[in-house]
Amino acid sequence: MRFKKITVILILVLSSLTISFAIAEYFARRYFPQMTYNLAKERTFAIFQEHENMPFTLKRNVKKYIFTGKTVEFSNTFNTNSYGFRGKEISKEKPANVFRILMLGDSMTLGWGVEEDQTFSYIAEQELNKTAESHNLGIRFEVVNAGFTAGRSLDSYYVYLRDEAFQFNPDLIIINHLPYNDYAPDMMESVWKGQDINGLPQKVKSNFNDIKDGYQVDKYKETWRYEIPFLRNTHSGILFMDALDRYTPNLVKIIRKYVLKAPPRPRLIASGEIAFCLSTLIEKYCPPEMMGLFEKGQPLIIGMKNLATENSSKIAITIIPSLQQIEDLMIHENTELNTKNAEPQRTLTNFLTENDIKSLNFLPLFVSSNWRDYYYQLDWHWNKDGHKMAGEKLAVFIANEYFPVLNSNKN
Repeated sequence: MRFKKITVILILVLSSLTISFAIAEYFARRYFPQMTYNLAKERTFAIFQEHENMPFTLKRNVKKYIFTGKTVEFSNTFNTNSYGFRGKEISKEKPANVFRILMLGDSMTLGWGVEEDQTFSYIAEQELNKTAESHNLGIRFEVVNAGFTAGRSLDSYYVYLRDEAFQFNPDLIIINHLPYNDYAPDMMESVWKGQDINGLPQKVKSNFNDIKDGYQVDKYKETWRYEIPFLRNTHSGILFMDALDRYTPNLVKIIRKYVLKAPPRPRLIASGEIAFCLSTLIEKYCPPEMMGLFEKGQPLIIGMKNLATENSSKIAITIIPSLQQIEDLMIHENTELNTKNAEPQRTLTNFLTENDIKSLNFLPLFVSSNWRDYYYQLDWHWNKDGHKMAGEKLAVFIANEYFPVLNSNKN
């Protein structure tokens, strides 16, 4: 009799909990929809693979991978060729009468948020070839988009150049440098495994992410809510765990440490600190780690220049502005003067000039009354119009610096 009573009570309790959870899930899904685990996976880029000497590279021969951004501002298709480059297949041996340009960079270079034929690499190639044909130059330009193929920071670009890039015989290497990301968090997250004869990294590994099933997976389980089975795919569960994150951070620390066995995460510079520091580049306003990373980047740039010279190639640097920097400039008076003196562009440009490295500063191009038209406002990457403008400007820069005859009548 007593056993029957206990059984009835348990059934009633479980039924009440189930009904309560179902009601909570209904209202959460309808009125407070959350980014559940499966939805987050659908909106996470998953075509990475491990690399022996770099934190990651892109998978080869990916076909028709459809990616939707977390902000749902775009959805686009990715293909990679047999070398892990986004775009058409190329031959390892450079064809005769081809001027090959290798573009290194992060997601901005890859073309996050735009189609392959909307990337500034593709547009620069088209513009250069149209102009070359109209001038009967007798050569064809080939722009290889190696965004993300060489990782996403200056140290991984260096390793890629040293170990792999010159098998493709590039005539020109362009490092598309986005200071907002390239120093912190990207280079801050990496660790050097040994040094080569130049005192630069032999290998670069991520201190924060592993590659699993094509995804970059957080070693420290900061997104701990996605580690909890069942709840991670419910809207009410994510809502509840977000509330724990916000109101009981100490409890979350206990869950991560003792339940999920996650190691304590090293300090990373906050995005606000990065933006402010790069806008001032004055040591007393910057975290020491940030200034150290900026100084660490300079010998890497020199190292890449030396590698290019040793392999009968040339190198140039583009400096890509962040959306935050443009927003900051646009709210100040005398925008033109502030843009001219903006940091870190001015310091970087002076450094590159002193070391005889050609550079293109994209900042003045994007500081205009219609600046919002060039970026995804939530995602912060260039949209197709931003890529179009950058690609056209890059084509003019390349023509002016390396083929003046092509732009004799252009500014």
